[in-house]
Amino acid sequence: MSDPDQLQVDPDDTDGVFGTVLEDFQENVEDNIPMYNREIDLQRYDGLSFESILEIFFDNIEVRSQAKPHFVRHFQNYFSSREITPRNAKRCVEDLRDRVLHDAKERKDALMDAVHVMSSTYDDQERARGLVKEHIGIQESRIPPVDSQWLLDAIGLAERDVLHRVVTGDKKDIVRYQQQLTSLFDVTILYILDEFHTRSQVGQDSHEIF
Repeated sequence: MSDPDQLQVDPDDTDGVFGTVLEDFQENVEDNIPMYNREIDLQRYDGLSFESILEIFFDNIEVRSQAKPHFVRHFQNYFSSREITPRNAKRCVEDLRDRVLHDAKERKDALMDAVHVMSSTYDDQERARGLVKEHIGIQESRIPPVDSQWLLDAIGLAERDVLHRVVTGDKKDIVRYQQQLTSLFDVTILYILDEFHTRSQVGQDSHEIF
């Protein structure tokens, strides 16, 4: 999709990857809890232990290997103040299911609070692209398309007063057009070697003076 304004972004939506992962987890747990509960009931005749509860859980509930330590800690915390009984073994898994779903939604909310949604700059970027294409050219013999992408991003940031100069080592494709770019947009294009050389000279002169 070329225009971001056409995207429909809904922070409250449960579709997409977030919804798929939660749905898969719920199905995995809900479909297998009955089998887990039956095996817990059968195991009590042979003597139920913390280790056997964990074994039954991992035999029936599909869990990624890297996530297993987190599930083990949940069982450890849950039974640290409870007896090893079939009822508690079943409640432990129900509590685990509710906790995972609750934490997932809380993390999603925290992520959305940290996301800053900016208005689309699509029209401004297309205008800048047109100016670069008209006055310089966006092609391999001028400014290559791959370089034009980050250049247009930098121009957009400059026009929003986020930055005022761009330091680049791309002398062949970008720096040689620095005068044209500065005249077209409110951004200064600097060559990295010139910039560091100037700063080095300033530091050297200052050291000699003092």
